[in-house]
Amino acid sequence: MKRIIAVGIMLMSVLLTLSLHGAFAQNEISEEAAIAESNNYVTQGYSLQGQEAIDLYDKAIQIYPQNFYAYYNKGTTLIQLERYREAVEALNMALSIKPDDSDALVNKAVALIGAARSGQYTNAEAAYQKAIQACDMAIQLSESNLRAWNNRGQAEWSLGELTQDTSILLKAYHDFRHVYDIGSGSYGADAGIQADEVYRRMLELGWQPPNNENPYGFREEASGVLG
Repeated sequence: MKRIIAVGIMLMSVLLTLSLHGAFAQNEISEEAAIAESNNYVTQGYSLQGQEAIDLYDKAIQIYPQNFYAYYNKGTTLIQLERYREAVEALNMALSIKPDDSDALVNKAVALIGAARSGQYTNAEAAYQKAIQACDMAIQLSESNLRAWNNRGQAEWSLGELTQDTSILLKAYHDFRHVYDIGSGSYGADAGIQADEVYRRMLELGWQPPNNENPYGFREEASGVLG
């Protein structure tokens, strides 16, 4: 089972088909038994929260170091605990096993953004750029991944504020607008509010739309929806 961060936690049944790469060559326990025991700890951890869950994921990793879901769930639990630096490390390990997992990429971006905003990374600019890169990779894997679009917008928004660069804020605006246009319910509405906030911020920083007009037609459109 797999935790998903930033949109909500959803249950997901998974079938692990990981290879051992010789990790148990000199161990009496068989590969199949190690995988089964490791998976059992992951399942137990999924029903818990906080450090209790992390302890079980660590046991799963100790038994079977190639267990993607142990690293993944450990990372997302660490995000919930706001231990963002540790979360990045765990998610990097997950991605070393399964580099094309879009959820892990987006959750890594969430952890990087959290670490930068909370001061857990002193080089916030680099953290935001890495978060953008992670979301770029997730979008390449699936253009319909709205979590990736939204979190890329979050990273661009923070990076644009940090650098006072309206060209970066404009990218954030487009990402939030994309989520607003395609998303549904409160998720899409929240993205619309963020798009409007970024637009206002660009104007405050002296940005002017081409020909002093609003080519996006969003602020007027949103005024009746967002207030």
